[in-house]
Amino acid sequence: MSRTALGTVIALAVALMAQGCGDDGPPNNNANNNNNAVDATAPVLTNLAIDPATLELDGGDVTLAVTATDDVGVAAVTFTVTPPSGTPSQLAGTANGTRYAAVYSAPGNGTGATQTYNVSVVATDAAGNASAPLAGEFEVLSPEMPPPGPSGL
Repeated sequence: MSRTALGTVIALAVALMAQGCGDDGPPNNNANNNNNAVDATAPVLTNLAIDPATLELDGGDVTLAVTATDDVGVAAVTFTVTPPSGTPSQLAGTANGTRYAAVYSAPGNGTGATQTYNVSVVATDAAGNASAPLAGEFEVLSPEMPPPGPSGL
């Protein structure tokens, strides 16, 4: 093989390796291509629902639900419930389409005042982007508080 032919073969081999061909995988499968765009968009939360918003003094289950969307996909939705004691509980939302829900079991209220529980929810995507939090609250009535009357009167 002549020096010119050998130089051409070497140049061709170098060019193919630069394209990602060979044992490294298919063409253009390298870290320098633009096919792997970085996800910089955080998920968006809407329609936070807390049901019921008021519990009788014996407490009970509260369903927390929110709609979470993202341009690539939502990885997790976390509800944080902070009771009057200040010790928060975190609950993972279960997905049903774009709707995520969790159930919090509020204890009974033996105090002399209505107890307010604060709820905050955040969604994250696989890239680690976090949504702006949505917040709400619910109450557990005290023994001195009468239950809410019928609505629409």
